Amino acid sequence: PFRSPGPIKGPESAGRGSVSRRVHLSSSPPLPTLKPRLPATIRMLAYSVIFFPLLIAGALAQDATTAAASIEATTTTVEGSGATAAADVSTTATTTTAAAAGNGTKCEAWSVCSSADDCGNGGTCLGAFVGKCNCNACINFWLCKEDAACGGLKGACDLKSGTCRCWETLEKAGFPFIKAATELCNAKACTSDSASSDCLGLPCNTGRCVCKVEPVTTTPKPLKP
Repeated sequence: PFRSPGPIKGPESAGRGSVSRRVHLSSSPPLPTLKPRLPATIRMLAYSVIFFPLLIAGALAQDATTAAASIEATTTTVEGSGATAAADVSTTATTTTAAAAGNGTKCEAWSVCSSADDCGNGGTCLGAFVGKCNCNACINFWLCKEDAACGGLKGACDLKSGTCRCWETLEKAGFPFIKAATELCNAKACTSDSASSDCLGLPCNTGRCVCKVEPVTTTPKPLKP
């Protein structure tokens, strides 16, 4: 049997479909608006242009403050020096004389000493490690024919090699490196007379006498009328 086609949709039904589609499209959420952004390189350049002058201005201000402080300090120093000079001019003229030792021995300036006793009363023996054994007098592998060339260290000159064997000799004498550095070299007390026995033949460190100076004020003679 012949079946007739279904009802043909007219313009009204087509119109309703388009309306429903328009309503569906209009009910969807709006798309976010994209804001244009500058590239990172351009932003960094912009920040540099803005903040670089501020940094320069701050540095210049700090330099100016430092310079002003230096000028003020210099002015204060100059003023203080002037006051000191004026005070020195107004001071009574004085003369100095070397003080004599109380026991009758005088202190001889710059004479060789191994202790303050060698300088007499009022004298001081100045130097590095004064009155201590001087191990630096012996130099390892220095050419020698006798112990005198090795600073006097007993048995330090090796006749077979013709050189000084300082540390080996100290170790044989009971002073290995650490013990020699802490108990003998620049550590053990000695005098010029006892160095041969106290320092295994090595010399004793010496210094120079500095004599005590006492200021003596002289009274000017009165002027004759």
